[in-house]
Amino acid sequence: DAVSFARATRALGRWRPAIVHAHDARSLLTLFPGSRMVGAKLAYTDHNSSTAKTASGFFRTSRTGRPIQPGLSKLLKRVDRVFASSHSCREDLVERLRVKPSQIQTVYGGAETPRLVAEQPGTVGIVSRLSHEKGVDIAVRAMKFVPEGDLHIAGDGPEREQLERLVREAGLQDRVHLHGWLEDPGPILASATCLCVPSRWDNAPLVVMEGLLAGRPIVASRVGAIPELIGDAGVLVSQDRPHELADGIRALL
Repeated sequence: DAVSFARATRALGRWRPAIVHAHDARSLLTLFPGSRMVGAKLAYTDHNSSTAKTASGFFRTSRTGRPIQPGLSKLLKRVDRVFASSHSCREDLVERLRVKPSQIQTVYGGAETPRLVAEQPGTVGIVSRLSHEKGVDIAVRAMKFVPEGDLHIAGDGPEREQLERLVREAGLQDRVHLHGWLEDPGPILASATCLCVPSRWDNAPLVVMEGLLAGRPIVASRVGAIPELIGDAGVLVSQDRPHELADGIRALL
């Protein structure tokens, strides 16, 4: 908004940095004029390409987000360096936003190895924001077809109440546990027999990297950069398919 734009411009005028690094499309819009005013190089990291979000239907379910291309395409042509957080994201920038391949470098996000703990046999772990695109409701529905497993969910978000209601309606209170936001979700991630990443849309979730570092197999939707992260360290399924997700969970359990 106008207030954040003014604050950013004043701050850049005081600091006069050599490099300004924007981390999403709206921060790029906010920082672009001020960086040019002080002669700074401008870098941009695309964590979740907004064009891929649009194609997935993300903005149809978002209360606050709005797509900003094709203006973003024009703006990126004036950025000094673009970083993509996955090869999938890089391809989207080239194909949809017409960014020159020579202008983009792929740099994956960093992840720390979770504190290793004893495995709890028969458990499925989810660490996620509880929002529509993350598909946690799909995992809850899938658990109706996985009678031998328990699901532990760490995270909070706008769909918390809806998920609690879904658990009650499915009669899964004894096997699906919503732990809410945790300061350290590492034990849930590291102790699970397998991790579940049921995203309807995603790019390169850090939880996938953390799960791999913890040695956990992963069942995940075949979307975004998830396949390139997992490789053969898990099972990939179609998004929004509870029965298929259940098959993948059972295979790993």
